[in-house]
Amino acid sequence: MRADESCRAEIVALVHDTYTRLSTPGSNFDELFAHSDMTLAGSDLGELFYRPEDVQELAKGASSRGLTWTCETVTVWQEGDVAWAQILGFITAALEVGGNQVAYWNTGIFARDEDGWHWRYWGGSEPKESPGA
Repeated sequence: MRADESCRAEIVALVHDTYTRLSTPGSNFDELFAHSDMTLAGSDLGELFYRPEDVQELAKGASSRGLTWTCETVTVWQEGDVAWAQILGFITAALEVGGNQVAYWNTGIFARDEDGWHWRYWGGSEPKESPGA
């Protein structure tokens, strides 16, 4: 079922914080992707990471690429201390490297503990206009 307003607001804030860090070279991802079960499946072939250290390293690399991550719509569902979100947005390259913009969609899974909501899974994709494009 759809998340209550408190959960929704916290997840949206967490997603915006994550996208801000991904847009900022030198950002720290250590506590953001810290859980021992943190897993990421990116949009590129072979982008599969099963340890928080690997996810953190990938995020640090992504933040240094001169990309701006923009979140447009976040829809959140919740069941107890687990929530999941559909995150629709785009990534824009810096003008000095062309300024191209591509759609980027995420599926996020989150768990709540005494400190609030935290990432457990990141699934990313760059949707294409037609299959195989």
